[in-house]
Amino acid sequence: MKVNIIVSACIIFFMVGCSEARIDGSSEAAFEKSLETIADSMSKEDAEEFYKSVAIITVAGMGGRKMIRGEVDELVDFDVSARKNTDGMTAKQIIAEAERILENSKDNIGGML
Repeated sequence: MKVNIIVSACIIFFMVGCSEARIDGSSEAAFEKSLETIADSMSKEDAEEFYKSVAIITVAGMGGRKMIRGEVDELVDFDVSARKNTDGMTAKQIIAEAERILENSKDNIGGML
């Protein structure tokens, strides 16, 4: 019985330790630290794509199209939008979401302005 508990604990510890790093949007400092941790684990090119993807998600979360058309009732702080819209996401999720946003904008570019 004790062996089963120890083995289970080791498996859980291994799974948690091997999970991908995620964005921590709980505070500005935690957000910056998590961005840096993720980017430092990537090649220079992948880190650039990662940072661009964060920016795309941030602007989209701020109402990008509405901002362009001047239809925003209140301005959302860039940092707050970045933290809110990427909190808990992995680098892969962030890049995939940015690609989805860009693809959606290409499909709807005519209605943007």
